[in-house]
Amino acid sequence: MKCIRYISILLLVIAVVALIFLTMGSWHERWNYLLIFSAFIALLRLIIGPATIDRVAAMKVISVIIINFSIIMGVMTNNDLYVDIAIAWAFQAFIGTLIFAKHGEGKNLDA
Repeated sequence: MKCIRYISILLLVIAVVALIFLTMGSWHERWNYLLIFSAFIALLRLIIGPATIDRVAAMKVISVIIINFSIIMGVMTNNDLYVDIAIAWAFQAFIGTLIFAKHGEGKNLDA
């Protein structure tokens, strides 16, 4: 039964992605809607996730989506500020990963 449920969810996701790419106009609109859809799925994993590692992985996915969205906005508007935001967000996400890894080992952040 679980296999049928996962396959039906996968088919639904593929249908939504195909609908996004077939109905939208320009390439940046398509990618923006696809990123919003991906962020919604990651947000569901963040809320539902049974384990802490699931929630951390969902936060990492949302962080990558924000970085991608910022880069696309920088290309669309020809503004370097969005790229700077993406770089700062990537640095913050990397530091967050290091902190969680240190916490997961059971060590203090000082050592």
